[in-house]
Amino acid sequence: MKVVQAFGQEEREADRFGDAVEKAFSTSKKRIRARTLMTIAAIEKVRAGQKPSSSGSSDFARVLLLMNVDAAKAIAFADTALKAKPADKALRLLKALALIQAEKEADAIELLRGLSNQDYAPAIYKLASELGDAEDEATQKEIVRLLERYTSLEPHDPRGFRDLGVAYSAAENLAPAEAAYRKAIALSPADSNNYFHLSYFLTMNDRVAEVKPLLVAFDAHKDTDEDVFATTIKQLYFASEPAAAEKLAANEPARVKG
Repeated sequence: MKVVQAFGQEEREADRFGDAVEKAFSTSKKRIRARTLMTIAAIEKVRAGQKPSSSGSSDFARVLLLMNVDAAKAIAFADTALKAKPADKALRLLKALALIQAEKEADAIELLRGLSNQDYAPAIYKLASELGDAEDEATQKEIVRLLERYTSLEPHDPRGFRDLGVAYSAAENLAPAEAAYRKAIALSPADSNNYFHLSYFLTMNDRVAEVKPLLVAFDAHKDTDEDVFATTIKQLYFASEPAAAEKLAANEPARVKG
């Protein structure tokens, strides 16, 4: 009977284990995000010729901690802190993130626009990201402008160029899109995501033969089992582009068999 009960318990234990792993992963992501945001804030203060104050760091940390448990409380605390330091860009950005978490996107975007108008690079990037799902032409043009500004302010961040390539592609500006994708690869030659975007772009524009040297270049840099070719194929099918996927597969028979 104990053996039968053990087998009956397997599914419940698997579910419990899955929930535990998911919660642990979520907590880890939040901690990494918090450390990243604090680092960005410190860097921006130094660039502005300021010394990061201990009280400012404390306010920033407290808002981050509150965001992990209650976005509304994080917003309220940020508002209180900003009364004493209304020009603190890092705190204003953090408030915008809390507003997004609280599903107050309109308020968040308004705050991000204000920060973007002050050439605050992290806010420009976040604003472009928040607007990314829009399909109207005016917003797509705004996204391009935002990412062009971001890459001029942060010319060593491959994310900006990768996202700019996506924005250019959406606007059918193919030459600058390709240049942006290649710039992202040049800045981060071991990042599979950058190779995937260019691989997808080339395939969709009937330039499958140019994908081969791209895949070879990634093979020389990668230190994981990530497969840019397989990812591209999957995404083409996901985007309802089976003909393009089959054409790419036909051009890479060795990778298909592998």
